[in-house]
Amino acid sequence: IVPAKYRLSTSVSRLKGWTLKSAIVNGQDAADRPVAISGDVSDVVVTFTDRLTELSGMLETPTGQPAPDYHVIIFPSDRSYWVVNSRRIVALRPSTDGHFVTTGLPPGDYLIAAVADVDNDEWFDPAFLDQLVASAVKLSLSEGEKLRQDLRIAR
Repeated sequence: IVPAKYRLSTSVSRLKGWTLKSAIVNGQDAADRPVAISGDVSDVVVTFTDRLTELSGMLETPTGQPAPDYHVIIFPSDRSYWVVNSRRIVALRPSTDGHFVTTGLPPGDYLIAAVADVDNDEWFDPAFLDQLVASAVKLSLSEGEKLRQDLRIAR
């Protein structure tokens, strides 16, 4: 491997019910942040888990009606994770009844917000996420936890 900084990722779509827990390289988790690799990868430890997190809820208008035309953005409170294609950042569209759900977020502290308009992949832009912080709801996910967080759009 050419010496450089790498972020390790994997697709476990064929292993339904499993997700990447960590990819430890030289004592650092390369699943979330780029890690310097000098060519020797003999000490890489990749761990998967079947103890998936689940975050669900309802998104409603100020009058309590479903809000399927909005996006739900879930992102880590730790700004160092605000990187392109982060596994800790999710953008969802609620179903017509306002329900949303995502599984497999790594355990940690998150913020969740609703937005009316968002460009494709804009949710990975730190400047965009920074605008959402003030109106976002804080939450924490533990390994295997199933959490419900309903949201109501402010007037």
